[in-house]
Amino acid sequence: DKDGNIITRADTALDIERNLSFQNAELSLTVENGELCITTDRYAYSVELSGNENGDEFGWHFEDNHFNLLPFEKKHVKVFTDHKAGTIFAKAHYSTKIAEISTDGIVFEKL
Repeated sequence: DKDGNIITRADTALDIERNLSFQNAELSLTVENGELCITTDRYAYSVELSGNENGDEFGWHFEDNHFNLLPFEKKHVKVFTDHKAGTIFAKAHYSTKIAEISTDGIVFEKL
């Protein structure tokens, strides 16, 4: 946009997934300005976010979910939920590593 912020981005593989070798991406989660901030050490394909409050995994909605992330990117995501607290998890589709963070400091938007 006019302020230099990325509005949208698209990336496409030049072959089908079964022919590609995805690395074991390690995601990092932080809180910045009340939003969830996600970074990665290598290409992360189809990052999925989820939440949990005392075993309740329903009712967690994220501004963006199932996105690809490049190592130099920092993704900010708003969290929409009626939950009061909990833990947020992030995992890239072909990675075995799961990142987690307490929701302390995250400003929940109402559904």
